[in-house]
Amino acid sequence: SNTGVVTFTPVTGYTGTPTPVSYQVYDSMGQKATATYSPTVIGVPVASPNATSGPRNTDQTSNLVTNDAAAAGTTLVASSVKLCDISASPAESAPNCTVGSSSSTGVVVPNVGTYTVDANGVVTFTPVNGYTGTPTALPYQIADNLSQVANSTYTPTVIPPPTATPNTTTGAKNQTQTINIVVDDSAATGTTLVASSVRLCDPATSPAEVAPNCSIAPGATLTVANVGTYAVTSAGQITFTPMN
Repeated sequence: SNTGVVTFTPVTGYTGTPTPVSYQVYDSMGQKATATYSPTVIGVPVASPNATSGPRNTDQTSNLVTNDAAAAGTTLVASSVKLCDISASPAESAPNCTVGSSSSTGVVVPNVGTYTVDANGVVTFTPVNGYTGTPTALPYQIADNLSQVANSTYTPTVIPPPTATPNTTTGAKNQTQTINIVVDDSAATGTTLVASSVRLCDPATSPAEVAPNCSIAPGATLTVANVGTYAVTSAGQITFTPMN
């Protein structure tokens, strides 16, 4: 302009620093000076998907900022993280998420759980009691110190407990019987059974022990009066020795 103000209008999507533009200026005596003008267009931040997994009825947390990145010359603002309320009507989508750290309710997904986020960008997922599985990914957004926004998702997975199947053996009088009671049990996808975690319940206590509060660990024995003795190994093998 005639006031010496230069305006640079970048092409849509352009980022970086172009070749400097030379300019000249005169004083009132016609003396000339030259220099250059160099604009820099800073790119938007990049947000990456986040995922966690955990057991049933247990909170899961993830710092959504950790694997996101700001462009050179900028910084991410953790307190800018907002979750999209996918239970709203219509469901929110980035970059128009509204649930931030100041929300008193978070994002409540019926029959799944509740998501909240704090000022450090840490999201907490609290599953509904008994819920297992992987819900629909929750969109979120984050801004840099130039208010440029990036968005991605957070996906928790709630792993169900293992499944145990009844075991039986038969044998002759006065003969021990053995069986690996772990063989026909199964763990959920993504987990493994821990054979050394097998515990036997003592029916002689008062009150009698019942799962999940069994106390007889591998290496110990359980004696049932007028019946026999049970022992279990760290490999999940149980031995029953009947009373003579």
